[in-house]
Amino acid sequence: MLGVPEKILNKAPNDGLGGQTDEEKLGVKYSQIAEMIEKGTTDENAKDIIISKFNASRHKREKIPTYTFERKNYLLEK
Repeated sequence: MLGVPEKILNKAPNDGLGGQTDEEKLGVKYSQIAEMIEKGTTDENAKDIIISKFNASRHKREKIPTYTFERKNYLLEK
């Protein structure tokens, strides 16, 4: 084995900035998120939080708008 201490292996995920775990910041447990994704349901309060955060981050899942235009490529011209 690599010899990684047990307390590191089992440490709750966090960003190291606020002193709270990721689950505490989110207000839901990872298991509740997984349950919502896999089964479509979980604890009512967690469900409301998950749906709210999902809707608030919709812009992150949308394609970035780009400007398209036609231009002539003189390297391809014969």
